[in-house]
Amino acid sequence: MNQDEDLPLSSLHLLEDIYNEKETPLHSDNILESYFAVCSMITRHLGMEIHKPVLQSIEHPDPVDYLNSVATANSLRIRKIRLKRNWWHNDLGPMAVFYKKKLCALIPQGTGYQLIDCQTGKQFRITPSNQQNVKADAYIFYPTLPQESIPLKDILKFTFKVLKKDQAKVIIFQILISLSLLVVPVMTGVIFDDIIPFANLSLLGQALVLLLLTNVITQLLYLLQVESIIRLQIKSKHRLQVAIMDRLLRLPLSFFNQYTAGELSFRAGIINEVQEILSANILRSMLDGLMSLVNFFLMFYINSMLSLAAVSIVLVITVASLIFNRIILRQERKVIEAESTLSGILLSIINAIIKLRIAHKEDAAFASWNKCYSDKMREENKTHIYQNRLDIFNIFLTGMSTLTIYSLVIWQNAGISFGQFIVFNAAFVQFFSAFVSLSNVVSESLEIIPLFKMAKPIFATETEKEENKSPVDLDGHIVLKDVVFRYPDQEEPIFVDFNLEVQPGSFTAIVGPSGSGKSTLFRLLLGLENIESGEIKFSGIDLKNIHLRNLRSQMGVVMQVTRLIPGTIFENFAGNNDSLTRREAWDIARATGLEELIQDLPMGMDTLINDGIQTFSGGEVQRINLARAISANPKILLLDEATSALDNKVQKQINETLEAMNLTRLVIAHRFSTIVNADIIHVIRNGRCIESGTYEELIRQKGFFYQMAKHQL
Repeated sequence: MNQDEDLPLSSLHLLEDIYNEKETPLHSDNILESYFAVCSMITRHLGMEIHKPVLQSIEHPDPVDYLNSVATANSLRIRKIRLKRNWWHNDLGPMAVFYKKKLCALIPQGTGYQLIDCQTGKQFRITPSNQQNVKADAYIFYPTLPQESIPLKDILKFTFKVLKKDQAKVIIFQILISLSLLVVPVMTGVIFDDIIPFANLSLLGQALVLLLLTNVITQLLYLLQVESIIRLQIKSKHRLQVAIMDRLLRLPLSFFNQYTAGELSFRAGIINEVQEILSANILRSMLDGLMSLVNFFLMFYINSMLSLAAVSIVLVITVASLIFNRIILRQERKVIEAESTLSGILLSIINAIIKLRIAHKEDAAFASWNKCYSDKMREENKTHIYQNRLDIFNIFLTGMSTLTIYSLVIWQNAGISFGQFIVFNAAFVQFFSAFVSLSNVVSESLEIIPLFKMAKPIFATETEKEENKSPVDLDGHIVLKDVVFRYPDQEEPIFVDFNLEVQPGSFTAIVGPSGSGKSTLFRLLLGLENIESGEIKFSGIDLKNIHLRNLRSQMGVVMQVTRLIPGTIFENFAGNNDSLTRREAWDIARATGLEELIQDLPMGMDTLINDGIQTFSGGEVQRINLARAISANPKILLLDEATSALDNKVQKQINETLEAMNLTRLVIAHRFSTIVNADIIHVIRNGRCIESGTYEELIRQKGFFYQMAKHQL
């Protein structure tokens, strides 16, 4: 097709766009109001209500910064994605996008997307002709769980809150399936009562065609139902998985000291298993309940006495199943506890494999693992034994139920016709199977009790409180006044009436003997620990009133013991800074003395870093972490012995780089040669700041600092 032939089609697309556009009452001339309207529309689609963020400045607001401010103020997660070819045909969820350089909302609708311009109030469907005006960068909000302790019912409510349409589809399909399945027993009765006795071959052929069509329709309905169930399970799992990870990242550090990494991983994964059991079982219970109800009405219509007998049989089986499952439940608890212990042991062994080999302790490690594994298998085998007994019991009662129904028919002495009995028996089989399945679903659902008990600490522990806290625009000024702090498991305080002041743009060093609280000071500044009394202020604002995520986003931190992030070198440089360009990354590499090293690597910035592979030396790891810390142009830089593995040449280069940056440096140092040029040095001992001054002033005083420094002179 040539270009001229394409013109009519293009014109039609343009006309379609015009007629698809329509007004919506949600619009505002105020640019900030329109940005908030976009966020509100997206979050409402996710089942959340949000409030406006408190902005430091409202002049020339950047839309992406505003999106991040909304996410921070409402404790949401936001992620930048890249839209690929034909993206509008896939359900990616609601998104914020730029359409003709204006921030707009994209809402899934039917098999496509509806774009809403909250500045003009227009909305229209995305088509192949107008999608080119949508910028490829899009922003997705993720809903999060409440900050306080959450019971199981609220977790389930959160998971399925916006999935009512999918649930309705599944139920509608089941109603249609149940009705279609009734055709088989009813037509079977008609065949034996009305067609075969009169040898009506014409009606027999029609009945067979009807049964065939019914079977085809039923199978199609099953396929559609299964598709809806899978979609529902995937959506619910994704929604809950993101919320769990977000909650783990927000929990206080004291929580993580109570469990090993393996136990936490197991406990976090358990809630997904709970969600899968419930999402599947809730649906199955609804479907089996509908199936049982429909077949019961048919049975009762044919013969009430046989129907009551059938219900009695089913109730006996249900009671027996509940008794067996109560025993199995007790065993399941023991299995889950054993699995948690085993996960902790296994991960500890893997993390310590090098130390175990050096110490020649492989046999001891294996013995420790083998004991936990044997305990777990012993309890698991007991569970299987009880489950097998329940299965045998169900098989026995199934045969007995059929025998009971036949005996009642004989005892009733032809009170029911042959065709009616065929219909009743077919309905009874479906009723019996559905009800037994329903009782099994209820029993299986009891498994979530011990499962959720293991995961409960994650949801019972309150996260870091961010409500009613304001963002702060850091200027680098820090004040600690009369601070008292002790760890929960210690009687002696780390700091007693501790006072310290850091001036904006200064290079401030912290020194002191081991255990004096230098690293603890950084934890307090980052809001990782709470003080007993006193004040910690940033830019004149008390830390208690500052939004911690906002605070930390303006701080670069390199702790004494750090690891690289699995991914590429570029991703390690960028961290959470989505706006970092390749050019800027190379500038940072040059500034931190990494340029030549990265250029010599075959894949350069795209070289993969694996936590289990020792690709870089200690000094190189420190420089990569330092590069990540300065990539977002922080206002404050905290360095906890972050350059201890660097030689003097690289150390000098990095110092020159940091001095050229407009930031406040707070450095913990053991090598005093790295802080000779510090604007001020604070000496910490016994929970107090005992000396302060420049390097030369402290040396001349010949105090505690001098005693420490003379060993390095």
